[in-house]
Amino acid sequence: MEISPEVIALCASAGALVANSMTSDLYEVAKGGLRRMIRRDWGSDRQVERLERDRQAVVAAGESTQSDVINKVATGWATRFEDLVEEHPEVAAELGVLVRQLELAGATNVMANNAWVNQRAGHHGQNIYSGRDTNTSKLR
Repeated sequence: MEISPEVIALCASAGALVANSMTSDLYEVAKGGLRRMIRRDWGSDRQVERLERDRQAVVAAGESTQSDVINKVATGWATRFEDLVEEHPEVAAELGVLVRQLELAGATNVMANNAWVNQRAGHHGQNIYSGRDTNTSKLR
């Protein structure tokens, strides 16, 4: 089954939120949401153990490497969520609930050191580029 771009984005957001929650009290919210989703025999014990190992790695990481570890963990969980949704499409709704719960509780889905670039072309050939720490306009 092919996953829609919206669901892929949801999985990426969920992965980032779960990873970023690992250093706060929101971790229990993320863990509870994961437990609800994996009751479908998605290797529930293995996935919870993985979540715990990932949290230990994030917490143990030094200040200089913690954001890299969080990014790696976020990417891994995004992939796991995609696999879960591929096997059980009905889980996408529950994943959306988890994302909303974490966002309402104050979690962030921003991954450090990632650059997002937006490009827009206006009329008369004007291109406007903006990204992290950049906002440049150029006329042709």
